[in-house]
Amino acid sequence: MRKFIIILLAFALIAAACGGDDTTKDPADIDTCEGLADATIVMLQDVIDVLGDLDAAQMGALMGGETPEAFTPLEATAAAIGTRAGELECANLNDLLVERADDLSAADDNAFGGLIIQGVKDGDEDVLSRLFR
Repeated sequence: MRKFIIILLAFALIAAACGGDDTTKDPADIDTCEGLADATIVMLQDVIDVLGDLDAAQMGALMGGETPEAFTPLEATAAAIGTRAGELECANLNDLLVERADDLSAADDNAFGGLIIQGVKDGDEDVLSRLFR
């Protein structure tokens, strides 16, 4: 459970630090905070989709500290977005994410996804940590 929280917090912190223009680009090549925000929303949607695709056993394993393979590329993307956001000094990233929150979606049975979306809409800088408050 602790490792799961840490993974989710890492995504949240990176999302809160970032902003993108062309989401198909390598985040290192994005040159605006708006572009990084776009890339962050795409990454958050991927996180929501991965969580929604986990079956009960996989979710249990995740809560027990096992990271699904599907998170590996997302971790690399999140790290690249976070690095670039720092380089661009994206102080307004959280506001940019709130503006884009309606681009996120989750199936009705994806409770974690719904909480992530609500956190982005609320402007919660620790969007994913709110799952465990």
